[in-house]
Amino acid sequence: GTLFYNTIKSSKKVIISKINGPVLGGGIGLMFVTDIRICNEKNFYFCFNEVKVGLLPAIISQYIVPELGLFKTKQYMLTGEKIFTKQALNDGIISTSATDDNDLNKKVEEYTKMLLSSAPKAMGKIKKLIQIINSTDINDDKKKDFIKEQFIQMMNSEEAIHGIKAFSMKQIPDW
Repeated sequence: GTLFYNTIKSSKKVIISKINGPVLGGGIGLMFVTDIRICNEKNFYFCFNEVKVGLLPAIISQYIVPELGLFKTKQYMLTGEKIFTKQALNDGIISTSATDDNDLNKKVEEYTKMLLSSAPKAMGKIKKLIQIINSTDINDDKKKDFIKEQFIQMMNSEEAIHGIKAFSMKQIPDW
């Protein structure tokens, strides 16, 4: 269970969830370990229905609580209520919603284009940086050291040199 979720969560690649229907059980964990989440508002909802049959969403809880927060996670897991698009957007756990299947495909393409215009190694390092900053296992001094180290590495990277050069020449970098 956790190896699957951790592999996706720790990927250097940006992972987009294209959600076209209800999300239940382990699917919620999968949704929460992805970086960009786009849903079809016509048929999307998620719910922790485990409580209705005497189960706990134990494995996926470690991915849900840090993003959704204690209060909302507790509410949603205790009640098993259905969370529809508007609430998911308000809770900040869906990136955007689409009005239908075609719009869903269009929004995924838009995000893909945005991501393709970003430096690949930098995106992987951003994901790692956010993970480190959010970690409760690492003290503040080690976090500051990591940030400083990443900044120095970034400023000397081929990617940054290429990107800054393209920017100064008013060109788009070819990642």
